[in-house]
Parts: sequence; C-alpha cells; structure tokens
Amino acid sequence: MPTSQLHISVDSITANYLSLNALSSDVCATGAAVKADAYGLGMTAIAPALHKAGCRHFFVARLDEALSLRKTFRSLNLQADIIVFDGPRSGEMNDYSAFDIIPTLNHEAQLPLLRDEAIRTQSAKRAYLHSDTAMSRLGMSPAATKQALQDAPDAGIHIDVIMSHLACADEPDNSLNEVQRERLEACCAFAPQIPVSLANSGGILLGPDYHYQLTRPGISLYGCSADDSPSEFLQPAIMWQADILQIAEVPAGSTIGYGASFTAETDMIVATIGAGYADGYPRDLSGKAYVEIAGSLAPLVGRVSMDVITVDISALTPTQRSAAQQACLIGAHYSASQMAADTHTISYEILTGLGARLLRLYDTA
Repeated sequence: MPTSQLHISVDSITANYLSLNALSSDVCATGAAVKADAYGLGMTAIAPALHKAGCRHFFVARLDEALSLRKTFRSLNLQADIIVFDGPRSGEMNDYSAFDIIPTLNHEAQLPLLRDEAIRTQSAKRAYLHSDTAMSRLGMSPAATKQALQDAPDAGIHIDVIMSHLACADEPDNSLNEVQRERLEACCAFAPQIPVSLANSGGILLGPDYHYQLTRPGISLYGCSADDSPSEFLQPAIMWQADILQIAEVPAGSTIGYGASFTAETDMIVATIGAGYADGYPRDLSGKAYVEIAGSLAPLVGRVSMDVITVDISALTPTQRSAAQQACLIGAHYSASQMAADTHTISYEILTGLGARLLRLYDTA
C-alpha cells in the first residue's frame, strides 16, 4: 500500500469553477485548463465533474492528453470541446479528426496541415488561432495573425476563437496587461465576428475588459491564487497525508538524516514519515516546514530524503504519540501556496510535482 495519500476535493474544485464563472461577464463562457493531468491532480477524474458543473471547453497542452480526455468523455457520453495548446504536428491530423480535437494554430506552417486534412476529410477543420501579444513563446505575430485570418476560409479552416496569453496576469498593476489587451484587440479587428479568449486565472481578476467571450482558468480551479496570495473565495482542494513509519527516542548529541546536518541538542522523540522528494515533497523544505500530527505542529528535522522525512514530536503528549498514525503535509495548517513560498517557487510547480506514488483519493459529497 502507498504510504502517502492525496485527498482531492472534487466538490471544492467545482465550487471554485462556479465562483470563477460567476466573476466572468454574462456574455462570457468559462473553460478549464486541465493540462498536465489537471495540474497533477487527475484529469480524467476531475474533468467530468467540471463538465457536470457546466464547463464545455477543456484546454490541454499535448495531443495525448486530449485523446485520453476524449476517450473518458466518450465512455460517459459527454460532449465538450477539447483544445490542444501545442497545436498540430505532421502525422497527427488523423487523430485530431477521429477524436474531434481542436488544435491551436501557433505558427503559419500549421495551416497547411489543417488545409490538407480538410481536403482529405472533405470537411472544414476547426481551430483556435493564437496571436502572440508579448510572451514570445507560441503564437503568431500580428501580421501573421491577419494573414491567417484571411487565408483560413479558403483553406477549409474555421477559426473558432482568437486567443492570446497574458504574461503578467498575476501582477494586476503591471502595465503589460493593458498593452497585451490592446494588441489583441488590434488583431481581432481583422475578424470582429470571431470570439476572443485572453484571461487565465489571474486575468479573470483583472476585470470584464479582459474576459471577452471565453476565460481559461487553471491554477485557481485547484485552490491556489495565481500569485499564491490568500484568497477569499477559493476553496482549498487538496490534503496530503502520509503514514508515520516509526517513532523513536533520539538521545542528545545524535545526528539525524543525510549529511548529519541536524544534531539533537536535547533528548528528542522523532517520527519518520513515509514521504520524500520522490513524492514531490521539496528537498528545500529541510529544516523549514511543519507537519500536523494529532492536531499539533511538528517541525522537520534533518534533510528531506527521497522516501522519508523526519519530524520532532517531542512536544506531543504520550497519548497523541500513541494514537498518531499519519501526518498531514499539506492541509489547513500548511497550504500548497505556503509550500511554494518556502521553496521559492510557485504552486503550479508544487501541484504538478506531486509524484505518481501518491494514492489519489477523490472526495465528494
């Protein structure tokens, strides 16, 4: 049996979706970014719940993610648009057609792939068109965007949505947000009848001017703000528990863990817990974080290793120690956002780094 369990509240995720949807303007649909296996939490379990909550636009990064999601939806007789951010590559168009997946056109060389597939299938091919407004990653230049919008109809391509991606949505006062919005609107002027999508999780909070016809929340669905600040409306979505493998008395002067980096100044009682960096518990938390055991906080001592961590439970009562079987690593006492802050990263990396060894349990009412 796995020694770590990740409790995932599907109800909290759908509640977050509904809250984000309520923030969007009346003419705006709310999609869901479920790429990277729903940010590490389990796409095929979470996406159907989001569908039940009203979501009809699901965004993934890779074609294989889209195929997995489409198979899940078909098994449940669910209809929804599935959009691949990466866009099509040579040899993939058969799968896009067979599984009704919508590609994103990021550069001009992708148009001929859809044109040829339209000819082969004798049917128009749907696509999103990505205009780069500041990220300099994926997406077409304004000139290329205009040309693609002109060429698409004759190539048998139907552009469903013109989209772009905000670089600084988690910084509301950053002037680049408005610059990107203006650049996107200039591109959309080439085809004013086509719906527009710009706002991710942070973008939704920038207000109605950024919502357009479709928003694409991601990290906020899973209980974390885009900037990892406390949120008044997002519900925490995960709790990470791990088994206590051993409780031992450690005499003063003993060292604990790799590198003998911690020396007990007094006699201690130490619990060894079955989770480590192979499970996604960051090594950089060594000596920094706390876990919750029997309602009390216990600090990490020694280094985080691949499979275990060690914590000081000297302050727990004998009754608490004898009853304790598990420790809570992420929960009410210590959020994924706080873990991100303590390791100088972002909650996106914490969630997507949760390892395959964690038993994912889906809690719903």
